[in-house]
Amino acid sequence: MAEIWYLNTGTDSVEGKMPNYRVSFNECVEIFELTEECWRCKSGQIPELTTGNPIIDESGYVYVLVKVMSKELKSSSLKGWKAGWYMSPLTVINAEKKLQIRQRATIEIE
Repeated sequence: MAEIWYLNTGTDSVEGKMPNYRVSFNECVEIFELTEECWRCKSGQIPELTTGNPIIDESGYVYVLVKVMSKELKSSSLKGWKAGWYMSPLTVINAEKKLQIRQRATIEIE
């Protein structure tokens, strides 16, 4: 299962934090509108999380990120994707709306 994280700007570690959800990567691509170009960095790093907007930078959770490991990708029907962090173009609010609508998805809430 891929991990779904809601992170705020300036996050440099997820140590001690838990993902918000776990969803199969195939479903993540559809639900969170991911493309291969959404890849940001390897799984052992945290992507750059700045907006350049000081108002947004202080507002809390800003980014919807999907972390997928190579093991998940091997069992996925999707080919050519890299393990690591993907940044969704959705806002946290839009991601939550899509998750609520998506009744057939298998979602584990942390």
